Amino acid sequence: MDENKDKIICWGHPNLQNPVLRNMYFKQLYNALSGNNVECRCGYFNLWFSKFDLIHIQFPQQIGFHRNILLSTLKAILLLGGILIARMRGKPVVWTMHNTAPHDPAKWPWLAAVCWRTFQRIATGSIYLTEGGRRIAVEKYPSVVQRAYAVIPHGHYCAVSGTLDDKAASKKRLGYSESDRIFAYLGGIRPYKGCVDLVRAFNGIEDSLNLNLIVCGPCVPSEQRKLESLSGQNSHILLNFAKTDDDAFRQVLAVSDLVVLPYRDILNSGSVFHTLSLARPVCAPRLGALPEVQQIVGSDWLYLYDPPLRADILLDAMSWAINTHRTSPDLSYFDWGKIGKMHREFYESQLGLPKKAIA
Repeated sequence: MDENKDKIICWGHPNLQNPVLRNMYFKQLYNALSGNNVECRCGYFNLWFSKFDLIHIQFPQQIGFHRNILLSTLKAILLLGGILIARMRGKPVVWTMHNTAPHDPAKWPWLAAVCWRTFQRIATGSIYLTEGGRRIAVEKYPSVVQRAYAVIPHGHYCAVSGTLDDKAASKKRLGYSESDRIFAYLGGIRPYKGCVDLVRAFNGIEDSLNLNLIVCGPCVPSEQRKLESLSGQNSHILLNFAKTDDDAFRQVLAVSDLVVLPYRDILNSGSVFHTLSLARPVCAPRLGALPEVQQIVGSDWLYLYDPPLRADILLDAMSWAINTHRTSPDLSYFDWGKIGKMHREFYESQLGLPKKAIA
């Protein structure tokens, strides 16, 4: 096989470094694509001046979030202008629909809305992470039903997550006893993540029980004030708003008996896969595509509840977490090798290439 002849060149992100160096999803995806003879290019310069076969966009709504209106507008012009010119030249535009709407209010809502609407109109193909996510997207945006699509799952993080230290030793190191049971939330803290709801529900649990809550991750100021006020003098709640690196993430995860992801609104969740990749059970709301994920990974690893979150739900979830016998989660459905091949095949269909152009 002539590798150069069969190579597909994909432009995938305006930031030249961020997707590969800071985001595990992009790093895993680009590695998987490289293994299937797809070269990924990033940066505005490459969008305007390099040769590529197609464009694959992940989060178009983020353009309107920069605090500087001039810089946000310039980025929008560079991104949308480059993509529109590419479409005029016949280049396909693929959009992975991680969300059906931005989770957070944009600094410049009109600019984010322009980007969102533009991509809805110019995308030639859609990728959905689950079939349920596709149905939700079609219900909200009926026009996408006419567009070619593929359902390609979110990948696991087993290869990059590392391993966890012994739970008992980790608890002792952080000042907990082995009999203490620990709920944990890890990750960015913003309104839609529902951490305020988690602390409020935890406050409804009897103080005499050996239950503890750790909320760990960088927090927007408005949520930090609410969380500090709600936690008050509750000695069973530990708040840590420092930026969480991989080592700190694993340290907290090592002591946890149950990770709670109390989303108020969600379609897909990378945090679920990050947690399952380190073999920790997850509690999350029955929203978006999570019921479909539960069907695949099993109800022994993913506990779903009907919102709103309450103290009795937390107690039932913890009982489930510590009393359910489980082996390592089977995440083979979310293998990146398969995911890279599925992306390659969808790219080929968008480009009108013969199926299975590579072995």
